[in-house]
Order: sequence, then structure tokens, then C-alpha cells
Amino acid sequence: MGFNKKTLISIGVQLVLAVIIAAGVAVLRGFSLSTAAYLNWHYLCDGFFVSAVLFVGMGGLLWISDTGFFDIFGYAFKSIVHLLTPSKYDAQFPRYYDYKCEQNDKRQAKPLTHTVVVVGIIVLALSFLCLALYNNCLPASAV
Repeated sequence: MGFNKKTLISIGVQLVLAVIIAAGVAVLRGFSLSTAAYLNWHYLCDGFFVSAVLFVGMGGLLWISDTGFFDIFGYAFKSIVHLLTPSKYDAQFPRYYDYKCEQNDKRQAKPLTHTVVVVGIIVLALSFLCLALYNNCLPASAV
């Protein structure tokens, strides 16, 4: 996986979106400039972790779908729709093997970059950094 200009721009945009999600979660948890620093690190850790779970989960699903694992579900939906609608051309409906070959050709023509997984791992690292800062700033009375 190469990091050309287009890939870096994609990672940057997704990273900004991940930080916005993390900030939203942190604010909903109670992040404020007037609260103690260790609590703010805790809220940021939660926000970055939620964002990381979303991005790594979505990236994992995209990665799996790039292998063709979900093709059977697409074919099943297409065949059910074809079965329930009146059609004059039943002989033209593709068999599963033909459908699978067609989907593989589409995937080969448009390769998937795994930037979503990369952004998820970066945000997960930020979550661990905030966790370390939280543990470092934790007062002795709170332990």
C-alpha cells in the first residue's frame, strides 16, 4: 500500500472526521476547560477509543468485502428480487459463478485502499496516548 498524494489527502480528511467524532464524544462525556486535567484526558481517551472502534470496524468490513466474502449476500438479494418480480427473461439471469466472476472483475478494476484502517489505528494510538496522560495526571487521592 503506497501513500501517494491522493491517499494522504484521504487519510487527512478521515483523520479530521475521526477527531471531530472524538471531540463530540468527549464533550458529551463532560469535557470542559474548567474541569480537572486528568478528567479531560479520561474523556478524550473515551472519545478517541469510540472513534477508533468505528473506523477500525468499518475498515475491517471494507477489507473483508474486498475479498468477495459478501458477494453471496448480494447475489441472494438480487435473486430474491428477481424471483418476486414478474420477468420475461429468466434465461438471462446470471448464475452464481457468473455473478461472482463479474464482481471479481469489478474489484480488479477499482482496487481498495485501506485508509480507513490506517486512520483507525492512528486514532487508537491517540486513545492510548490519552490513557497514558490520564494515568500520569491522576492525583494520589483518586487512586
